[in-house]
Amino acid sequence: MESTKIHPVWLESHSGPPVRSLVASPKDYKGPISIGRSPTSVWCLPDPEGIVSRQHCELTLDAAAPDPWHLTDTNSRHGTFINGARLTPGSPTPLRHGDLVRLGPWTLRVRVGDEAPRRLARTSDDRRFTTSLVHALGEFELAPSSEQRLGLLMTCAGLFGACRSEEEIYRAVVHALVKGAGLPRCAILALRDEEEVEVLAASGAEASGGFSRSLLSAAAEPGPAGKTVVLHPGHSVGDHDFGQSIVTLEISAALCTPIVLESAGKSRIVAFAYLDMRGGARGGQSQPISPEAAGFCQAIARLAGLALGNLDRARREEEERQRLSELHAARDMQRIIMPLPAGRVAPSGLACVDYYMASVPGRLVAGDMFDFFAIGEAKAGLLLGDVVGKGVAAGIVMSNLQAHLSRLLRQTADPGVTLSEVNGLMADYAQRVSNETGHATLFASLFACVFDLRERTLTYADAGHGYAFMRSVGGHAERPFMLGGTPLGIARDMEYEAATIPMELGASVCVVSDGVVEQQNAKREMFGVERVLEALARHESPAAQVGDVLAALKAHAEHEEFADDVTIACAMMREAE
Repeated sequence: MESTKIHPVWLESHSGPPVRSLVASPKDYKGPISIGRSPTSVWCLPDPEGIVSRQHCELTLDAAAPDPWHLTDTNSRHGTFINGARLTPGSPTPLRHGDLVRLGPWTLRVRVGDEAPRRLARTSDDRRFTTSLVHALGEFELAPSSEQRLGLLMTCAGLFGACRSEEEIYRAVVHALVKGAGLPRCAILALRDEEEVEVLAASGAEASGGFSRSLLSAAAEPGPAGKTVVLHPGHSVGDHDFGQSIVTLEISAALCTPIVLESAGKSRIVAFAYLDMRGGARGGQSQPISPEAAGFCQAIARLAGLALGNLDRARREEEERQRLSELHAARDMQRIIMPLPAGRVAPSGLACVDYYMASVPGRLVAGDMFDFFAIGEAKAGLLLGDVVGKGVAAGIVMSNLQAHLSRLLRQTADPGVTLSEVNGLMADYAQRVSNETGHATLFASLFACVFDLRERTLTYADAGHGYAFMRSVGGHAERPFMLGGTPLGIARDMEYEAATIPMELGASVCVVSDGVVEQQNAKREMFGVERVLEALARHESPAAQVGDVLAALKAHAEHEEFADDVTIACAMMREAE
């Protein structure tokens, strides 16, 4: 019995940012096809907002199944959907021709077959309406003999490329249409409401006198691209159902075609090119609008849409450059707010404490906070925590929270009291965010400790962080900090306790953000606590410990771009030199 042929599968963008299609062929299939924003994914979806997970889902082939191609969600943060139903992570789901797959900002259409995708357009069967006043036009090609119109098209193509504003483009459209369409009255219109339009450009005084709502409504047929419509002369009022605006304005011949903007993978009508002639039907002077003239108007409108798209793309690129510039400035300021990567507190006649820190933001601006500072004459404080989220919003909260924490810990030298007071402030922030957005959550995890260089002790408090470790003089690394509480901002009346433990000279404390422990590799294995402990045990100095953890994390992730903010800090109490 002949086996059923397995066809290639295509995932083609239906809506969302521009992205190339994914084509999977059975003859080239060598294993699961990973899809996500990670550069290591077979199909990398560039999503700067992070809605698509690094390893979001994967496409697999099961030759024995009735529907051989399957999609599996790989425990993505925001889910993968087929025809609106969210997939169960780890459970392969068959793909069928015509399915719609949604992940992040993209909706993808599934096509199963051997042929390359074709560009299709809807057609309208208007054969039953041959006596209608307004006719929807199909696509027309210019006759090769029309040298004037071809010349106008070529001139407009170059002129549109030089335009630097929408107004310039619209004026150029009017100029070309008046010369090439054969209708004297031309305007570029934008619909504002049921009664009014905005005139964006017009052929001088010909813009006065009103415009037909019937023609505009017909051209603005529901859908992103609308339709080109024409009104031919020579019809009797008694024979047809004329629109009131056409009768009142004595329009004898007219054409209206939409100008469509393609932006960020979506199409929308931004204006209409409107041309008409008044009163000519009564005198028998008007001529029908030829397919060639209509095709010329469509071509000019299409060129205008492309030119507007170029302007829009240039504007968005400039906005992106400005955004990145502002983010770089924010990151530079954040780096200034944080302490230097290495430092020391060394009171005279007492033990000293050295620290070393490394911070790698998952986005340009981090939500991790770190600080290290002297407290009085014989103590030093260390803070490390993580605000939920990434990017500018988390960075702003981080900077404000860090300032309050540092000030209070300097004043009280008590991590428990400090966390209790700042928790109230964070809860107020969270309540305001919730009231204004209706759904947003705001909280932060934090580990805070104070080194007492005279008593050689460490006092700490933990607000839902949990990733603090100690390396003994002998090189053994462990997690002795078991006292903890909920993250800051969750429970407003939470009182945090502090605990004190002895600190051996030569021992070190290492605190990492959750981006270290939770970083996954291509197999979706987290870095985990055990790998942190193994890395800490290799060397004695804080700088070497931080370097070992970071190197092990990069090797685990298989690339240097981390999924979340990464901060590693180590501090050692030792004899002063």
